[in-house]
Amino acid sequence: MTTVGSISDIIGIIRGRRVYFKDLTINNGDELIEMGARHFLSNAEVTYVPDPREACAIIINGGGWLGVEIWNENFSLLRQFAQDYRDKTIIIFPSSFYFQNYDFPSLFRGRTAPCYLYARDHYSLEMIQNYNYPSDVQIGIDHDMAWQLRETEFIKNLKTKASKKHFLIVERFDLENSTRQPLIMRIPIKLRRTIPDPWRRMLREKILLRAVDKTKFVQSTMQWIYQQYPNLVGIPVYTKDISNEYDFTFEQFIDYIVDAALIVTTRLHVGFLAAMLGKTTFLKAKKGGYNKIEGCYYYTLSKLKNVNLIN
Repeated sequence: MTTVGSISDIIGIIRGRRVYFKDLTINNGDELIEMGARHFLSNAEVTYVPDPREACAIIINGGGWLGVEIWNENFSLLRQFAQDYRDKTIIIFPSSFYFQNYDFPSLFRGRTAPCYLYARDHYSLEMIQNYNYPSDVQIGIDHDMAWQLRETEFIKNLKTKASKKHFLIVERFDLENSTRQPLIMRIPIKLRRTIPDPWRRMLREKILLRAVDKTKFVQSTMQWIYQQYPNLVGIPVYTKDISNEYDFTFEQFIDYIVDAALIVTTRLHVGFLAAMLGKTTFLKAKKGGYNKIEGCYYYTLSKLKNVNLIN
């Protein structure tokens, strides 16, 4: 294993070359990550190809899914690319990594081309950097790809439309929920691995709750915010999981954030967009275990005056 710098250091590897880009867009927040990644790649003047076999490099977009065991117990996608294309350079954009007792280096066994593996926070970096890898794996850290958007016309245009029409609380209700623990998370990881994939998917569907108003988190948050910001009393309050792509379009996701006077969120990329727009923002961190929000806050957002972390 060797250490590399920021993702800008790999531009020379891909500039003007053919790349296969695998996006991991699952929800509205992931859409921001994809936009940031494509903005970065446009500056590298790459040519996209539809087949990895035609590419000089394979780029897998970053996020909170690829290297996180609670979502991807067997790291099947990462293993597939690493093993099926052993002679292709692979670049994994800044991601979160979280796993327990897993032979992570085995994913890269037998490779003949380098793999550039980027974390987006120090917790993830520590998770992946202290291994002896069986092939050329180079480890780095950089900001979440959504952060690439901060000086773009996209953000500048949104700022011109910004208003303070409502108070927005975004609480997620899936496996990464930071306000309650889903049932499947109470099952030990070793036992979870014994559950057949179709059953595991069914369990996930059963526990992915839809957002509802008046949860304990919403109630306590409103009480606390009104004490700190009495000027917000009386304006409309929205308590929607706007990152949920089944209930909200990407345009609606944007509009809810653009029109917010203040935002409290357990969704990381609601926080990222709010931060880039200069909105007063509070990120709710998960206690223990997979601490994606805390990690990204301290690596990217902690120096911003308008963004705070709450536990």
